[in-house]
Amino acid sequence: MVKVAEFLNVHVPDAVIDEVCRRSSFEYMKAIDHKFSMGKMVAWRRPGAMLRKGSQGGSSELLTPEQQRKVDAHFVAELKQLGSDFPYHEFCDVTPGVTA
Repeated sequence: MVKVAEFLNVHVPDAVIDEVCRRSSFEYMKAIDHKFSMGKMVAWRRPGAMLRKGSQGGSSELLTPEQQRKVDAHFVAELKQLGSDFPYHEFCDVTPGVTA
């Protein structure tokens, strides 16, 4: 958080940084998961939680490999169209076969 604040040229007391860290923790976000609810997406299924485990990955529990490839390809294409140099492959578990 300190590096982000410095990058954005935001100067706040340490107590503010501590509070931002506390409120962005998995435990805090999980406790208020209901605020992120997208509602019932499928009529016959219970709504799922937006925050499941607090770790990256796990999409294979919800998506087929083909669906994962489509998601990755979509975001890689969108970033390219925007002219973004965000290193998607570095930060995301990209499904094999998706190129930048």
